[in-house]
Amino acid sequence: MLQRLGELYALEHNLRDALVTLRQAATLYKNIKGARRITLQMRALFRQFYLEGKADRLEPIVALGLFNEFRELTPSGDDGDLMIRKLATRLTTVDLLDDASALLDHQIKFRLKGAKRATVGARLASLRLSNNKPLDALAALDASLSEKLSNDLGERRRLLRAEALMQAKRYDEALKVVEKDFSARFDGMRAQIYWRAGRWYDAARTFALITGGFSSNNLKKSEVEILLRRSVALGLAGDTNGIEFLRERFGRAMEKSHRATAFKAVAGGAIQSITDFATLARQAAELDTFRNFLQSAGGAPATPDRRQTAAAN
Repeated sequence: MLQRLGELYALEHNLRDALVTLRQAATLYKNIKGARRITLQMRALFRQFYLEGKADRLEPIVALGLFNEFRELTPSGDDGDLMIRKLATRLTTVDLLDDASALLDHQIKFRLKGAKRATVGARLASLRLSNNKPLDALAALDASLSEKLSNDLGERRRLLRAEALMQAKRYDEALKVVEKDFSARFDGMRAQIYWRAGRWYDAARTFALITGGFSSNNLKKSEVEILLRRSVALGLAGDTNGIEFLRERFGRAMEKSHRATAFKAVAGGAIQSITDFATLARQAAELDTFRNFLQSAGGAPATPDRRQTAAAN
């Protein structure tokens, strides 16, 4: 009767009552023939609920509570790992970053090895960075170290380590991590580190590498943001020649952009004080926009021609 009642709860999509009732049947009557099949039935229900989207009907925090209550039913292997990652993703959509991090941390410590652990470690580090916990992000990367990673995963982990060190204001260490990589996204990370460190000349020079291939006629929104940052860095570095070049090359395109007023204020010399520059610097430092640009860059390797051209510019 308990088994049948549990099955009826499952048909009504009431997973908790279904599992509680089936667990009673399997526990209280474990010596009865067929009781073991009830445990297998519970595992199948749990797997189906979390892997086939039925858990999406619940609020994320309710889905997490249910998962924790019946965690022992989590399948071993890839299905269980996927289940945990899907639940963690749902938790991040409602800013439950600590709870999502705890799920991924458990995977790293007890379920995964090798490249899979390194991949989830990178995801955990990214979550902790989003939650302003750079030291915890570094701990996640250290706990998931592995050899023989793909180039893309290795690069992603180095970028995350550099960003974590940057958030922790350990700028020299952050630069050390990226010093031997010369793709577009590593140029972007170096520029971001110099920017955060207030090394304006180095930031402007690195932004020149990034913007060297931009069209002077048609700019994307993310490119406009990078050019504004470059102009602010040049202003803070006192490089009037650099600002003049930037105005001549990109002035017309920037006049048509959503940052026209800000660019004119910097490149046109309307801003006179370091305080005004600092204010504009904060406005230009939109990390999400900067990350969008880095993602659109795709991490393409920098060719000698591009770097030479940008340096000349």
